[in-house]
Amino acid sequence: MTANALDLTANRELDTLLGELRGILSLDALDPTSPLIEIGVDSINIVEIMICCERIYGVSLFEGELVLDQYTTISDIDSQLKKLN
Repeated sequence: MTANALDLTANRELDTLLGELRGILSLDALDPTSPLIEIGVDSINIVEIMICCERIYGVSLFEGELVLDQYTTISDIDSQLKKLN
């Protein structure tokens, strides 16, 4: 697989996650570098995000594997999940 093909695959996961989160949060646009607190993520949304992440990235998340706090961004989540995969 070429470097460009890998980039497209990596971007596809992030794009899919952004699409899912736009639906969950009822947003038209979503900046992947905005902290979760700024885009209105609450504790219920965190559970929804984790379920989406498991499906999109093909991982099973265990307690403490994905570090999420109010300053975490969607790009941060994407980076963490790629390291787990």
